[in-house]
Amino acid sequence: WLHARPGHRLRVAVFAPSGAAHGSVVLSPGRTEPIEKYGEVVSELLARGFVVLVHDWAGQGLSGRFLPDPLCGDLAGGWQVLLADYVDILDAYGEELPQPWIAMGQM
Repeated sequence: WLHARPGHRLRVAVFAPSGAAHGSVVLSPGRTEPIEKYGEVVSELLARGFVVLVHDWAGQGLSGRFLPDPLCGDLAGGWQVLLADYVDILDAYGEELPQPWIAMGQM
């Protein structure tokens, strides 16, 4: 768990290959899709020697919600909130991620 800002909890998972890493992939799932949906993608990237960081966006998966109903996905605050979360994730985990970094996402 990453506490990106007061009261704002993000779910993040980092996976490392068994051997030397060739770099890192920051995997950003599509909206409404949790980390678990990308298990096969994570496995393929690990097999190719990449460290993989995957996260649930705010309001999605097990990350914190902005609305009182935990079953609703939301985008309160617009894209700026998501960008701020992405920066917080990279700031918190950047030292653990060997370079080069590759961004991978789904819309």
